[in-house]
Amino acid sequence: MPRNPEVTGALIAGGRSRRMGQDKRLLVLDGLTLLDRALFLLEEACGEVFVVAPEPFPVDPRVPRLPDRIPDMGVLGGIHAALIGASFPEVLCIAVDTPLLTPQWLDLLVGRCLKTGRPCAPFVNGRVHPLPACYPKTAWPFVESALRSGDATAHHLLSALNADLVDEEEAEAGGCDPRSLTNVNNQEEWHALLTGEP
Repeated sequence: MPRNPEVTGALIAGGRSRRMGQDKRLLVLDGLTLLDRALFLLEEACGEVFVVAPEPFPVDPRVPRLPDRIPDMGVLGGIHAALIGASFPEVLCIAVDTPLLTPQWLDLLVGRCLKTGRPCAPFVNGRVHPLPACYPKTAWPFVESALRSGDATAHHLLSALNADLVDEEEAEAGGCDPRSLTNVNNQEEWHALLTGEP
């Protein structure tokens, strides 16, 4: 039984991995692809889980895939598709390239979104992270408007939605290590993660 049976979990996995030089979703850490690691996290946390990606790719056929509704709009395009496709009122969105992400982070974001009715996202290392974050499904028209107007930045969108931002101090008080949000975009970052080098 997932911890949040009436929350949708969406894996935003449509990036082209240009800087990595290979498909990040299929990189292997501790015997699991990054895709499978992220899906397991969501399946333990949420009652509905799907992947948002523009094209078919190797994934468990039991996991539904949704395409972007507005193509080539990056992360926010994926979030937009997830909000429209979700069955439940809250939607937990995560990326495939944050392999250190923990259940504690997911529970913190979901809990605060459920409590406030507002999007909840990390504010770590001086910037807002649109993933991982929990969004009310009702935010989809605001996301669509931002995408169509060309003002599709995470900072502007989350500010317009009056998001609840979790800073480092609040994260640590909730049992979450800010370093768990480390993402891997290129071979150097992947090597550093594998070797533990800064």
